[in-house]
Amino acid sequence: MADQRITKRLIDGLKVQSREYTTWDAKLPGFGVRVRPSGAMSYIVVYRAGSGRGAPFRRFTVAGVGKVTPDEARQRAKVILGAVADGRDPAGDKTSERGVLTISELADRFMVEHVSRNVSAALLRSISTYSTS
Repeated sequence: MADQRITKRLIDGLKVQSREYTTWDAKLPGFGVRVRPSGAMSYIVVYRAGSGRGAPFRRFTVAGVGKVTPDEARQRAKVILGAVADGRDPAGDKTSERGVLTISELADRFMVEHVSRNVSAALLRSISTYSTS
């Protein structure tokens, strides 16, 4: 599979394995399809952030397989690799856009997004009453 272009037919033939693996595109270096043990597949781009051998590798997820076609993913990958050629770090930019959370903010976010869905309102009230005393 090393000398093949990523197409719908190639993706349909990829099998889930016990470990994550990536199939690379022969025509666009750094562009590939990552297959996870859960069966989830995504288009990725791998590049070096910076110049030289000491520059760290970065992995940027372009899109999930099924959300865009292989040709659309390849076009997006070309744009990402073009940004890298201009000296930018798309994965680093994406991380910095998310911002940094403090432990307290993370705990509050967890309570709102996960705990409040799974715990009854009465129990939440009793927990908040207990913690403020």
